[in-house]
Amino acid sequence: MQNLRLYYIVLAATAAFVLLTGCMDPVGQGGHTGNAGVSVMNSPSTIEQLELVVSGPGMSPIGPVVLSSGSSSVVLEVPTGRNRVFDLDGGWYTYRRVAGITSRGLDVSARMRPLIVVPDRFNYRLVIMKDMSGRDWQAADAPGNFIFRGTDFDSHGNLLVSGAEGIQELRALPRSAVDATANLGQATYSLQQPHPVFTFDRSRNLVYFFGGGNPPFPLLRATIDPATSGEVVGDVVLFGMDILDYVGEVMLGMTVDPDGFVYIVTHRTGDDRIVKLDVSGSPQPVAAVYEDQALLDFFQVQTGFHSSDILFAGGSIYVLNPGGADGSKILRFSTELELTGAIGRLPADPADPQPGEFYGPDQFIVTTGRPLIIMDAESGQGETPVSRLVALNDVDSAAGWTTFGEYGAGDGMFNFR
Repeated sequence: MQNLRLYYIVLAATAAFVLLTGCMDPVGQGGHTGNAGVSVMNSPSTIEQLELVVSGPGMSPIGPVVLSSGSSSVVLEVPTGRNRVFDLDGGWYTYRRVAGITSRGLDVSARMRPLIVVPDRFNYRLVIMKDMSGRDWQAADAPGNFIFRGTDFDSHGNLLVSGAEGIQELRALPRSAVDATANLGQATYSLQQPHPVFTFDRSRNLVYFFGGGNPPFPLLRATIDPATSGEVVGDVVLFGMDILDYVGEVMLGMTVDPDGFVYIVTHRTGDDRIVKLDVSGSPQPVAAVYEDQALLDFFQVQTGFHSSDILFAGGSIYVLNPGGADGSKILRFSTELELTGAIGRLPADPADPQPGEFYGPDQFIVTTGRPLIIMDAESGQGETPVSRLVALNDVDSAAGWTTFGEYGAGDGMFNFR
């Protein structure tokens, strides 16, 4: 991510023309208009253009106004009134703000964030939407029976998706790869791998993934070359996972922090672990380990880890623990793997889940900040299956708790298990 530095100003005459041709009330409420200055604070430099639309009660939409590559701001004359909606879209990124505007004007600092992209595994599709209301829902069918697993975003404006159709693969998709017929087109680059677990270090332009062969599987690192539109260069085998003292571990999730440390959550029968790895070339790559027994001691229960995914967000490490200590939980750790918080339990009434209750937190949806978004699923075991999204601000409380979706194959529906 980087700030766009050049400025694109729509002159007052152009803005007035847009208003006079596009607004039901060109002078606004009470005969007034105000200047709305919209500044883009962050957006991948590879996005060729951004489109801004302003709408609201009593006015027809203004725009789309196009900000070309290298532009970072625009000034529009907007009718005064409440609930003016500023929508900004480009590539896999979006921004929305609803605000009132007076004759004194309004400054809008648009911090772009990724679209919500959901690997709807057993519907064999990617679901794309702008927020947790399901706004602008789009379902993109997978080629063949490609089962999507993980998602992330690289530093060149691509969506990274891992999954399998016979052989495991990591694909990088520009937004244009999802065409009007909702089929997925050509990937910018791809990697073949036996595991769907990966993570991308956007600040260093590095992708980490597990390689082939027999256990212990090696951890690999590759650089994505922006000069060749995403060519994968410099595959490096960092080390085999025999550094973890035993083989046969199932790698469940991986993430990276701003200092470049890689974290993995692993499983073997009766013993899940979080491992912090120093990938800088240290002779002692295992920087820290959090094991099952520590979790048992913390919760004073008999069942510790039964984890499923890991994510760095907002300075902390989050781990999904759907079948472990004291029911389904999200666990929060410091980057030194000290447990600092947790939230979650199984629904007291499965037909009426309450905030703070999960059926089975299964996987994080990668964003670039708050809220945390989780794929929550239960196979049903004879009852109606559950597949939904859950969003919350953090684990200290259920603040911001929002859910979307249900089990099925139609719009607004998912099939995660």
